[in-house]
Amino acid sequence: MPQLQFDFNKNLTENQKDELCSFVSALFSQVMQTGTDHIGILIREHPQKNLYLGQVSDKSAGILLVNIDLRSGRTELQMEEFKNKVMYGIKKITEVPTENIYLVYSQHSGKDFRLSDRNLSDWQKNEEII
Repeated sequence: MPQLQFDFNKNLTENQKDELCSFVSALFSQVMQTGTDHIGILIREHPQKNLYLGQVSDKSAGILLVNIDLRSGRTELQMEEFKNKVMYGIKKITEVPTENIYLVYSQHSGKDFRLSDRNLSDWQKNEEII
C-alpha cells in the first residue's frame, strides 16, 4: 500500500484535492506498474511559515514536501519518471512551482504494508492488479 503524503503551506480547494488524488493515483499505478485499490494519499495544509525548503525564494507561491512510502523493487528510472510527471501535474493543479517541491522516497518490504483484509507481498515487475 503505497502511502503518499503531501504537505502544503497553502490551502487547496476541494476540487484541487479531488483532482490531485485522482491524478496521483492514476499516475502512480501507471508508472509503478501496480493497481490503485491499495494506494493511500494524505493531504495536509499548514500555515505558510510552517514549511521551509532552502532553495525557495518566494514562499508565497507555496511549498510542497512529499513523502512516498512504497514497496522496494522499483527502478531508478521509474522513480525519476514519477517524480518528473507528478511535479509537473501538481504545478498544473495547485500552481506550486516545481522548484518549490521536494520529494522523498522511502522503500519498504511488502509485508510492511497492511490493509484490513490483507498484507501486501513484495512488489514484482508487471504485477497483477492487487
